[in-house]
Amino acid sequence: MAYYTGTDVKVWITTEHDDRGIVMETSGNREKLDLTATGATFTTANTNVQIPPRNTHIGYTGYNLADITGVDLSVGTMDEDISYFGTKTLGKSKVKDDLSVTITKKKSSAFFAVMAQGECKAGASQDGTGTHTAKYGLILGDGLATGASGNMRIANGSTDPKSSTDDNSAVSYGYRVAIQLKAASSASAKDGTVMVLRNCTLGEYTHTTTNDAANDESLTFVSMVAPLIINGVKTGNVFDGAETATAATAM
Repeated sequence: MAYYTGTDVKVWITTEHDDRGIVMETSGNREKLDLTATGATFTTANTNVQIPPRNTHIGYTGYNLADITGVDLSVGTMDEDISYFGTKTLGKSKVKDDLSVTITKKKSSAFFAVMAQGECKAGASQDGTGTHTAKYGLILGDGLATGASGNMRIANGSTDPKSSTDDNSAVSYGYRVAIQLKAASSASAKDGTVMVLRNCTLGEYTHTTTNDAANDESLTFVSMVAPLIINGVKTGNVFDGAETATAATAM
């Protein structure tokens, strides 16, 4: 029997858009977040300062998150207890999923700190102010027309998740996190295990400093959307079944 081991674990974080990703750039005396298209920036893997688009990079070799030291995955549901006449056992009715993943990694840039507590560029923000974080993924900019990916902006969290849509009217709320628990044994073998958390928001961020080791940072992503469990087979270096946008009915 082949057991799951930590050496197989890899994590990818992407936006919930097919073409637009997030990068960190210097703006004056501060680092801020900006949007960029697939072909413009993401030809070189540097996951410490960027979050690439979903359709082109989820599962892409070399674009997995670097320097990970720990992954804590929690998969559960929120249930309603129902007490039926004539029975002592409570019934359970699923209300929604309750998922979280905490990723601990060595810190090598300010990217995730800026994502959690910093700001984005005014031209890349939903309302044009640039005064908010990037916890909530991407959205069509306020007052901008559909049909153009250049009208995507970094969301400020003021729009409800189901209504946070992109230039194609697909749900673009949050981020997509793929956790490879076991790699497929070959390109065609369907024996891998990948858990895909959809429409995640950045819930918590911590930075741990010590005087005798490299600094650590922990990122907690949370989701109430049912996860995808796929077998790790790839087409064009992307996990099969992981790149599809979330249906509004699943939100």
